Amino acid sequence: MDVCLEAHDRSMMSLKPRNVDFQETWASLKETVAGVVALRAVERAVWNMRFSDVYALCVAHPEPLADRLYDETRNFLEEHVGELLKRVQGNAPLDSSDYNDGLLTRYVAAWREYSQGVAYLNSLYSYLNLQHVKKQKVSDAEIIYGSSATVSCPEHDSRQLEVGELGLVTWERILVQSLSAGLTARIVAALSAARDCQLEPAMADVLHAAIHSAVHAQAHRVRAPLQLYQQLVLEPYLNAAAAHHARRAANLLQDGDISHYMKHTLEGLEREIMLACRYLHSSSREAVRACYERAE
Repeated sequence: MDVCLEAHDRSMMSLKPRNVDFQETWASLKETVAGVVALRAVERAVWNMRFSDVYALCVAHPEPLADRLYDETRNFLEEHVGELLKRVQGNAPLDSSDYNDGLLTRYVAAWREYSQGVAYLNSLYSYLNLQHVKKQKVSDAEIIYGSSATVSCPEHDSRQLEVGELGLVTWERILVQSLSAGLTARIVAALSAARDCQLEPAMADVLHAAIHSAVHAQAHRVRAPLQLYQQLVLEPYLNAAAAHHARRAANLLQDGDISHYMKHTLEGLEREIMLACRYLHSSSREAVRACYERAE
């Protein structure tokens, strides 16, 4: 019984606010953070210690260090995504639409690693998210709207973002925006190719993942969660598709056979809907249909 009480007392003492050396604690935490976002193995004991470090920094005495921890974590994520940007771009020209040149494949590999990594990181920082970020969201909403029931748009203030959300915003701002022209050109070209013939399974998987990464990256947003997807994928694709449909309709009309024209028009619509179902976000199907019908 005495042993149990002693262990309980030690546990309670570890939860009490105390003086914390930020630089020393952050140095250890940063090493683990780097491993987590790169999906390297982290021992359970190390994870538990770093979880405790996050807690200790958030409740540090005499002044909590949550803001400083948040800022250092943001700086780390910015540096990390900057390195991923170099890895993804490689030597690929951004003005190319060659979807087989490796850029899309590298992009998807980096996205899968990073998005899973920041999801784990979000768990590691769960105390900061719960006690610091969410309280910040509520207090800011009360100031702006006079009611905690309404939450302001978090992407306008990085400290209103949970660490996992911060990671996704950083990915979009540093990597996606830098590569947007090259990503869009390759995605549109790959979708155009998929219209005419079935893509190789590996490329089909890469194309689907690249497109839906734009959805996932902004899924946390309160307003306009599909904005990146629409700008990066949907709108450029619809513009290219409209031009394609118009050319095709003109060629069919030149034949002068209405029954032939109607047959190919209906087949074309079915093909466009199937393409949208396979690769695009489900919200896009009506836009794809309308784009086709306007051109035909």
